[in-house]
Amino acid sequence: MKSLSQGQLIFDLAHKVSFDSEDFLVVPGNQQAVAWFERWPQWSAPGLILYGPEGAGKSHLARIWQRRSQAYLATVEEMVKGLMTDRIKPAMSYLIEDIDQLTGVQNERAFLHFYNWIAENRGYIAMTARRAVSKWPLTVPDLTSRLKALPQISIEPPNDEMLGLVLVKLFSDRQLRIGEDILNYILPRIERTPRAAAKLVDTLDRVSLETGRPITVPLVRAVMAKTSSDN
Repeated sequence: MKSLSQGQLIFDLAHKVSFDSEDFLVVPGNQQAVAWFERWPQWSAPGLILYGPEGAGKSHLARIWQRRSQAYLATVEEMVKGLMTDRIKPAMSYLIEDIDQLTGVQNERAFLHFYNWIAENRGYIAMTARRAVSKWPLTVPDLTSRLKALPQISIEPPNDEMLGLVLVKLFSDRQLRIGEDILNYILPRIERTPRAAAKLVDTLDRVSLETGRPITVPLVRAVMAKTSSDN
C-alpha cells in the first residue's frame, strides 16, 4: 500500500486496476482502517466491521487482508445459505461482504451461532457494510450486542482536494500536464476512488496516443461519456 500526504506525493500509483496491495492508496479517509488491518492478528476482538459508502475502498482493503490471512470470502447471502446447509468451508479467518444486508430472525440466529463458533475457536472475521451496526435492521439481541462490541472502523472516499492530487500525480507519471480546467471538469463527475482515477487517466492517455489529440476538456468529456454509456 502507498501513502499520500497532503501537499506531498510520496508514492508511485500503478496504472492497472486490481485488488493488489500495491494499488491501494492510503489517504486520510482510510488511514485508521489500514492500521487496523495491518495490526492483524493482534486484534482485541474476534473480528471487526469496516463500514462506509460505496466507492470508499472497503472491498479493496478487505481483499488485501483476505489474501494475507487466507480468509474464506463470501457475501452475506452466500454465508447464510452455507450456514443453513452446513456447507461453509472450515477456516480460521472469514471475510463477509455486505453484512448489513443480513435480515430475518432465522438468518440472524444462524449467523450468531457461526460468530460464537469463530470466537470459541479463536478465529477471525472481518465484515464490510455500508453503515454502522446501530443502523442495521437486526432483531436478535444477542447478535446485536456481539456485533456492537466489535471494533467498527469507518472508511471514507477521498475528498476533492485529495482526489485532485491523485489525478495530478497520475498524469505526471505519464509526463502529461493538465490544466485546472480539466481537473474542475473531472472531479464532480468521477467515482470517488483512486482506482477510478487511475482507470480514467489510463484511458485518456491511450485515446490521446491513438488519435493524436491532446488531453483537453472536450476529449475528457467524450471519454467519460463513452465510459458511462459502456457501464
